Amino acid sequence: MTVWRVGDPGVPKNGASDPAILDWCARNEYTLITNNRNSMFEHLREFVAEGRIAPAVFVLNAKMSTGQTVTELHLVWKASEPREYENTIRFLPFFP
Repeated sequence: MTVWRVGDPGVPKNGASDPAILDWCARNEYTLITNNRNSMFEHLREFVAEGRIAPAVFVLNAKMSTGQTVTELHLVWKASEPREYENTIRFLPFFP
């Protein structure tokens, strides 16, 4: 599993727009993990409406610890096919 963070070298800069981040994730075949519950839904809808294949988007849960979040994402990563969640937004915890 490879993890990149917005702002890392080669990744969109901090403050990049949601569409730019979705585009980067799609082009590089990365899943998007976000805490954006406000605008990401609309941007994902627009992305898919353009006929593009969006990366899977997982929305973080502020009530989960970092360890719980990592465990949850690791389970999804190990138990899923790479493109299984394309064009979807899922909320954590994925496995209640």
